[in-house]
This record gives sequence, structure tokens and C-alpha cells, in this order.
Amino acid sequence: MASSRTSALLFTFLVAAAALWIPAECAGPQLTLFVTDDALNPEAAACDGSTFGGLCPYRSYVSDSTEKQVGYVSGFCSFVIPYQADSSFEQICYFTFFFGTNPDTVVDSISVQGHFTSADGNLLSIVGGTGKYTGAKGYNKKTFASSGGEGDRYSTYQHELYLM
Repeated sequence: MASSRTSALLFTFLVAAAALWIPAECAGPQLTLFVTDDALNPEAAACDGSTFGGLCPYRSYVSDSTEKQVGYVSGFCSFVIPYQADSSFEQICYFTFFFGTNPDTVVDSISVQGHFTSADGNLLSIVGGTGKYTGAKGYNKKTFASSGGEGDRYSTYQHELYLM
């Protein structure tokens, strides 16, 4: 009798432990956000990506899949490899998603940093947050969604945030 109880407890423990090992992508992203580059500060377009170390600050609106504004994103990227003839590039980026439409009352945020290239499906690290995202960890899968017609400068990117 004790052996079957021990086996049942062990089985329950193993099932619970296995659930912790399921990759976050299996469950899907917890947040899917869309960002159109330079939507709030077109003067950032002066960052043309032609030089190593070129710093590109930005602040843009963030929307959900229904195109409803849910906040904004602020950050910067620095070119490690400037734009090449084939339109490829590499950047190191740091940015924060702020949730809410009034910057004076924003409490919830998620900060992201990492290596961003012209290849689709870049994975960047979620390195923290505030409010309900305090201590956030995970990754952000950034993919190209659409172009606004003025080259990559006004492109829209999809951000799938996988929180661990």
C-alpha cells in the first residue's frame, strides 16, 4: 500500500516537473505587440545607418493585434554593421515597452535588449520590468510585419513576448 502511494506521489511530481520543462513557445507568446518605427519622432530618420556606432533613438506607439494602442516603446539601437549593399545590417538594441496611453501614469513595463539583424525572427532578451511585470524574464521574437512605403525606416514589426 505504501509503495503504491509513493509511486503515485512520484508520478505526480514527475508530471509537474515535466510541465516546467515545456518550452515557452509551445504555449505561445503571452503578449503580441506591433510597433511602427519612428511613429512618434520622425526626426530619428536622420539616423541613416551608414556608420559604425551610429546611435538611433526612437519612441513609437505600441498596438495589439486589433490595432488598438496599448502603450509606447522607447529605446535606442547602435549599428554594429551599418547597412550593406544587400540591405543587411546588425544592431545592438535596448528598449522598453510601456503599457498605458498616458506616460505620466504608466506603471507596467517590460525591458528588452539584444542583437538585432536584418534577418527575420530575431530573438532578444527580456531583462526586467515594472508593475505587474516586475522581474520579468524571457525573450522577445521580433519579426518584420509590413512596410509603410518609405523603406525600412517606417516598417512595422511584430514582437512576440515569451515570459518565463
